[in-house]
Amino acid sequence: MTSHCLKFVSKIINGIKSPVRKSQLKARCFSETYSITDVEHNHHERVVTSEQKQSAEHFFIREAQEEKFSNEFDALENNFSIDQSSNIANLNPAINENGLLYMKSRLDHHLAYEDQFINPIILPKEVKITEKIVIQIHSEHAHNGPEVTLREVKLKYWLLGGRREIRKCLKACENKLCKYPKLIEVTQNEANLPEARSEMECFKHISLDGCGPFEMKKCGICRKELKCLKCKKDLDIDKAQIKDCPTKKVYVLVIGCHASRAIHLEMLQDRSTESFIMALKRFSNRRGRPSIIHSDNAGEYVSGRNTIQEVFRVLNTERTHQRLQDELKLSWYLAEPRSPSHSGVIERLV
Repeated sequence: MTSHCLKFVSKIINGIKSPVRKSQLKARCFSETYSITDVEHNHHERVVTSEQKQSAEHFFIREAQEEKFSNEFDALENNFSIDQSSNIANLNPAINENGLLYMKSRLDHHLAYEDQFINPIILPKEVKITEKIVIQIHSEHAHNGPEVTLREVKLKYWLLGGRREIRKCLKACENKLCKYPKLIEVTQNEANLPEARSEMECFKHISLDGCGPFEMKKCGICRKELKCLKCKKDLDIDKAQIKDCPTKKVYVLVIGCHASRAIHLEMLQDRSTESFIMALKRFSNRRGRPSIIHSDNAGEYVSGRNTIQEVFRVLNTERTHQRLQDELKLSWYLAEPRSPSHSGVIERLV
């Protein structure tokens, strides 16, 4: 916005006929980096060049310096020495070609450094332009802390107040990490354990899931030790034939207890509904009939659930329904599709 205003003022100054008044206004409003001729030759009037942006920045810095260091400006313009009680007396200040106060250093012969690093511009503290410059440099370097921001500021400017002024400027940063540097974690009391965790009987409330496939050899003679089970003698089998032994894919049904975290494994010949129901029957015969089952939405699990529920619909008598309900008391809960977090118990055991 300031650059556009200065471009508008430059056009007005360009129309003044008096050369003396024209030079006075140009010296008052513009630095040497802001050329009026550039505005005349710029076909895109809405485009602001980097030199014009820098000139606008120098305009605000010069206004802030003249407000804070008016006596120092008068002394330097009249070639007088600065009062030793001044805040910038020990910085050996001088006025550059842009009308800005800068600090004279001892690095004039170090050509490896930039001019702005050798003779940095003095930034007064507690002014708006200083705050804007600090926040801009702070944002360009990933909102780092005061130490990093001060180091980057010193590459171009000499900031009065140092770290204290940096911390004060960073309070105006709207970034969440800067606005709330010490966030307090919100905690809440943990809920009671579910009823399934308080059961005294194992495998009363279960979760089930499958894993696999695993490769299993179809024949039963090519074991690892290559010995007969009866006479314990070595079998005369070609080892090359063992490598070519046909295999098949099998799966494992993992059943976990909610109360004790015990695991029961059943082998599935395939992923069919019949194989799954047979594995569930073997589990019930060995560990007892469960009352609550949790599983995901695998096809064989859904079909198995529907098959078990079909028993109630086929035996369509009130007495049979009541007896099955009293004896089985089986409830089956399916997790939401593509939501493994809803079956955390069995997923962790798998």
